[in-house]
Amino acid sequence: MSISELSRRRFLQLGPGASAGLLIGCGSRELDTIASFATTREEQRFRNARLHIDTDGSINFIVPSTEMGQGVQTALTMLVAEEMDADWNRIQTTFAPYDPAFDNPSYFIQVTGGSNSVSSHWVKLRKLGAAARAMLVEAAAERWGVKPGECSVAGSIVSHPSGKSLGFGALAEAAAQLAPPDDPALKTPDQFRLIGRPVPRLDTPAKISGGAIYGIDVKLPGMLYATVAQSPVFGGKVASWDEAAAMAMPGVRKIVALEDGMAVVADSHWRALKALEALSIRFDDGPNADRNSEEFTRMLEASMQEMDKEPFPEAAQRLDVEYQAPFLAHQPLEPMNCTAQVTPTSCRLWVPTQNLHGAAVAAAEVTGLPRQEIEVNVTHLGGGFGRRLESDFVKQAVTVAKEVDQPVRLLWTREEDMQHDFYRPVTRARFQIALGADGTPEEWHTRIASPSSFQKVIADNFPEFSWLPVQALLGDVNMLAGLGTSFVQSNPFPYAVGKLRTEDEIMDIPVPNGSHRSVQHSFSGFCKEAAIDECAHAAGQDPLAYRRRLLAEEPRYLGVIDLVAEKADWGRPPPGRFQGLAVHRSFGTYVAEVAEISFAEDGSLRIHRIVCAVDCGVVVNPAIAESQVHGAVIWGLENTLRCEITIQGGRVEQSNFHDYEVLHLHEAPDVEVHFVPSAEPPTGLGEPGAPPVAAAVTNAIFAATGRRIRTLPLTRHGLSI
Repeated sequence: MSISELSRRRFLQLGPGASAGLLIGCGSRELDTIASFATTREEQRFRNARLHIDTDGSINFIVPSTEMGQGVQTALTMLVAEEMDADWNRIQTTFAPYDPAFDNPSYFIQVTGGSNSVSSHWVKLRKLGAAARAMLVEAAAERWGVKPGECSVAGSIVSHPSGKSLGFGALAEAAAQLAPPDDPALKTPDQFRLIGRPVPRLDTPAKISGGAIYGIDVKLPGMLYATVAQSPVFGGKVASWDEAAAMAMPGVRKIVALEDGMAVVADSHWRALKALEALSIRFDDGPNADRNSEEFTRMLEASMQEMDKEPFPEAAQRLDVEYQAPFLAHQPLEPMNCTAQVTPTSCRLWVPTQNLHGAAVAAAEVTGLPRQEIEVNVTHLGGGFGRRLESDFVKQAVTVAKEVDQPVRLLWTREEDMQHDFYRPVTRARFQIALGADGTPEEWHTRIASPSSFQKVIADNFPEFSWLPVQALLGDVNMLAGLGTSFVQSNPFPYAVGKLRTEDEIMDIPVPNGSHRSVQHSFSGFCKEAAIDECAHAAGQDPLAYRRRLLAEEPRYLGVIDLVAEKADWGRPPPGRFQGLAVHRSFGTYVAEVAEISFAEDGSLRIHRIVCAVDCGVVVNPAIAESQVHGAVIWGLENTLRCEITIQGGRVEQSNFHDYEVLHLHEAPDVEVHFVPSAEPPTGLGEPGAPPVAAAVTNAIFAATGRRIRTLPLTRHGLSI
């Protein structure tokens, strides 16, 4: 069995007090502890170190996932502390550096994405805490000459009915000499003291005080500053530049050519920006200079024509409808940035990334160093949403740092960030549906067309396997999310239909695309739920009752539908208001939403409230969970209303928040979140609140006006709030 290892040198970088006490970690299939910390030999290895208890009673937990506002710093720590019965106020956390010891159990690399931080670590980290507790209890029992089963633990103190008690700190060194249990017993839900409670977030105080360090805050002795200008046309290259003019400006240290642009290094970010202007870069626009959004839509429409010309001639009723959603940007508040220091034998990074593995792969490609010699230190992330799964900006920072003998912080402008994103791909779907006499879909044919980045994911993160034709063999596993029945789909089409057929086409559209919060679920949740609403209307049935009938064998779907109907008072909106319903499963979580809308006298849309019912299994921290659903709903709503990336002349037309307008605070509706009580293991929560939003709103618009919206955003139809 292969066990990932963490070197003593790397472990000592994780936090203070790491050289004494109890160190414990969890491997992929076993638990590990190290008995002695006295050795200073470099070859000494610590395997999968996750948790350290110091002799003063302080506890340091190494958080394996990156914190981008979703709350994993707190939630994952709660899992460990719960099983330890630790004093919550004695726990400190450190973000894990790059090391296979901290790989995501579901992805086998060190990455945070797919809303799975809690679900993938649910058992592993609880066993880590339970093993630590068992070892501390055993150490106390041996000291007192009693049976471990006679001892109890609360607030980091082991106690015995005789009145004896010892804190974790006093027991740490003795516990370190013991072998961990192979399979420590875990608490049952009725024994939880932390899990299920709205424990205050660990990162809040530092964020309020300004003490939290984001990538943009990193400062190192002798650090220089860099910024970049990249070809505005996708696929373009640098043709010429005026290096003399830029180098003559104050503070400028270096001009560095990149694959598709130029970087300027100076002694301040402002001076780097001004020198970049003086560089007078001229680009060769390349083969994509005439490409545009209208062309891409025509390509998608042409793909839809591959379906049957006259489907279901014998059907009682039939529907033949198409839906489309645009490119979307990630727009994280913190633009892309990375600080790098490169020597002939080492590379050190300080970076806000969701993908430490990908960052190390990118750095190794530039430097030629082995990945194990790449040090990646992660900071807080000022938003991720999937954009920071990419490592293009890391590669740039390392390329620049190779050219100077000082650490360099590379920071993009907002315009570079908006116009050189990896966008949610433009996507179109067509549904051909045959309804029986009772309105039941007897046949449901789906075709979906979209660009794909699946092969790129393999090439970026597993270059040793990039030769495999993964995409040719499997297609894009995201494309049919929630729509198909393929063996690679974990979210199959849920409605009971007579015959389901799906097909897809990967489109060759020269615009970078990648993972965007809820991935293709943001489209499939829209088109599927809008189409099923059209079926209900054609059948002359209530949209709620129609869904309940087709989901009769899906109890968790029914659970969220019934709960949202109750909380939204379905079918009885206030006078002048109208309701729309949608339900979707993504990342293992079931979400039903009801949008309540009206129209003002001037024709503007008013979204009064969105009511959500969520079944995500055990809710680890209700306060964090509710805020995640709130954020996902607002994210989905702004993408429904007005957000859109358009391409003209091979380049993105939008450049900042004035022309890629997100939702404003005064425009936001009330969002009500209700969780289905559950003892099932937790599932994803950062993304599942977004997919049902568009359909809930557009279905409500149909209820109000009789007008079907099949293309997003709503501004394309003259609708605004």
